[in-house]
Amino acid sequence: MYVLCNTKLNNMKKSLTLCAILICCVATQAVSRGCRIDTATTYSTRYTAPNIAPEYRYIYSYDTKDSLIRRYSENYDLTVSLWKPNTQKIYVYNTSGKFTEFYEEYWESASNLWRKSSRTSFIYNAAGKESEILRQTGSGLPTNVWVNSVKEDFSYDANGNKTNAQYSRWNTTTNAWVGESKQEQIFNAQNLATKITGSRWDVASNSWVFQDEIDFTYSTSKKPLTEQNSTWQTATSSWIKSRAITTTYNAADLEESKVYANWNAVSATFVPIYLYENMYDANNNNIQLLIKQWNTSTNVYDNHRKFTSTFDINNNKTSDLNQLWDAASSSYVNQYRGLLSYYPSNLIKQIMYQDWDVASANWLNSSQYHSQYNTNDELVLQTNEFDWNIAQNKYLSKDSTEYNCAKTNVGITDTRIDKAFQLYPNPVNAGILFVKSNQQSDYILYDISGKAVQNGALNAGENKLTLVVEAGIYFMFSEGSTQKIVVQ
Repeated sequence: MYVLCNTKLNNMKKSLTLCAILICCVATQAVSRGCRIDTATTYSTRYTAPNIAPEYRYIYSYDTKDSLIRRYSENYDLTVSLWKPNTQKIYVYNTSGKFTEFYEEYWESASNLWRKSSRTSFIYNAAGKESEILRQTGSGLPTNVWVNSVKEDFSYDANGNKTNAQYSRWNTTTNAWVGESKQEQIFNAQNLATKITGSRWDVASNSWVFQDEIDFTYSTSKKPLTEQNSTWQTATSSWIKSRAITTTYNAADLEESKVYANWNAVSATFVPIYLYENMYDANNNNIQLLIKQWNTSTNVYDNHRKFTSTFDINNNKTSDLNQLWDAASSSYVNQYRGLLSYYPSNLIKQIMYQDWDVASANWLNSSQYHSQYNTNDELVLQTNEFDWNIAQNKYLSKDSTEYNCAKTNVGITDTRIDKAFQLYPNPVNAGILFVKSNQQSDYILYDISGKAVQNGALNAGENKLTLVVEAGIYFMFSEGSTQKIVVQ
């Protein structure tokens, strides 16, 4: 699946995927061993100050079951050549290995105290499913206490599907929770969501008011066929169609086409907007995506954008090319591309990003990323170079992160897991992660600093996720469980 951005990222430093290209095919992976990260130190080099200087580092603490219990960060003070406290994140588990809370504090040097920043607490029902998530923020000094912010309450059907999610916000004036929005879901016999209805709390009427609704249909293989969006019209007390997505699949049950359409009230029909057409090679690698735009004047699709990918004999992606249709020349014009290389073990070695320069009709470097591993195939160094200078023919900036491990585990999974969900492949080598969940749930993906970088929903059974993140170490959290992921 490809996702388009409105604009291409100019600074590729923090993006190891092309803005408009999400790598779509799983590459063959050698079996690797898991590194329990104890420290991760980032160094920066700039052309104006060519000496390599430490920038920040993260130090991790674990319990006897190798579950992460503390992530402590420090910034390097060049003026005194010392590491100084910055933030700490504490993780707390119950006897089943599920999170009961995690909270973050930041160091206030003026008072030499840890100042509360944010906390998330979890309550589970008898089946071990999240029934409540409470989010709080710090009050600040001098009280430095936790203050309620947002609360989420969940209910489930007999099959464990989440049928209701209600979001409330804390009213500091009345010291009470006030309803804000809710989402209700209906599932079919295969535990697939067929309807999602969103409502908002209306203070004036002191009641829930419909807001939007999505209806789904599926193929016999449980893949989405149609998605129809509607919005609630208060004046007529009725649903008005707004958007539809229709998907078709080829004989291998791979996505062949997807049509996006908007509802036209005058003609009372859905009018196409975009058509996505996919092509695959004999190994089911997605080698081309054509995006066409509906022309309302001619009532036909016009060429718009093309993405082309190549793969090696091990099904590792070796290149991504983004081209834009030029009506004047009736041809596709280069925009930008990514070039990938691998070690013999199929672990990714380098990604280079280049922009097409129209004036010189050449590819110009934008940024490049390099990974190094030890003999156990553990990631030990990541280097990212950017700020390409044409005149000097070199990158002017470089960031490097060293990963130090005091212990190696077999596999990349935390030993304290209740099997609420399973991941593969791990490490992730092509942007695609498969998640097998025991139930319908939500997930959050955190980077190594503890920042939430991606979230979404999981259906019961197998889910295919496209990770829109740079290479590195991540933690996926769902239903009170967490697992470590290595993205290459």
